[in-house]
Amino acid sequence: MIAIRKILCPVDASEFSKRALDHAVALARWYDAGISILNVTSAVPAAADAVGGEWYVPLAPVERDRILTWLQDLAATARAAGVRVDFRAVEGLPVAGILQEAKALPADLVVMGTHGRSGFDRLALGSVTEKVLRRASCPVLTVSQCEVPTHRSGRPPFESIVCPVDFSSSSIRAVEYSLSLAQEAFGRLTLMHAVEQFSPEENLTLARFDLGAYHQAVEQAAAERLNGILPVGVRDWCKPECVVSRGKAYRAILEIAEQSAADLIVIGVHGRNPLDLAVFGSTTHHVVREAHCPVLVVRS
Repeated sequence: MIAIRKILCPVDASEFSKRALDHAVALARWYDAGISILNVTSAVPAAADAVGGEWYVPLAPVERDRILTWLQDLAATARAAGVRVDFRAVEGLPVAGILQEAKALPADLVVMGTHGRSGFDRLALGSVTEKVLRRASCPVLTVSQCEVPTHRSGRPPFESIVCPVDFSSSSIRAVEYSLSLAQEAFGRLTLMHAVEQFSPEENLTLARFDLGAYHQAVEQAAAERLNGILPVGVRDWCKPECVVSRGKAYRAILEIAEQSAADLIVIGVHGRNPLDLAVFGSTTHHVVREAHCPVLVVRS
């Protein structure tokens, strides 16, 4: 079973942060965890010194007091739900501040919105959320702009989970996480694998082969591997299903999540070398950006 004892929830003044905090509260109640609410105010460069370093304009006292009052109100709302909460306001670079706080706690989970105050463009390549997803050592739960929490008291936060599997070590770690969450809820768990189709040019090149038979064989092998991942007796404590789809991976993930009315997508990401980051950008980025439910990103 996974253990969640400390949740870090970075916030700004956006609606997306409020929804992220709602999810953090639901998770904290279920796992009896504490929440640390964090606001990182971007430092404003004032000038460069003689050796090329920069110094920054400190936040005005009245503005800092306003932020602390706002954070206190957020914490009070969370405490009213029976959750242990503390809060901090720091000045600096948002990504660095979030990662430092996650390490210092240490956080078992970071919960944050996929967008910030400036709206949809916050999830463009290089945004705060994506950089945290790339660099955080603990799992990160992202809450999208479309998702509206509907947690009911006494119910587990996630009862229908979709977990994409490409059979890498990171996706196997995501399966382990998904199984634990599903066991908590006696919930539905859909393990899925997407078989990428050949391009039209490749189809012409391979026309002399029986592509239908090839795809059927690949899909059957994937289905067998998916079923082989499930532990013995899994149906005694959750409701598993294995699905193999054809097409672009992120589209298949989003489609299956929509069809199964998923409460959560759990996806594994690789390490931090350039190739892994390119893979991250091609699938996880799309899923996080477009999913209508929260997405939990787990690193191997």
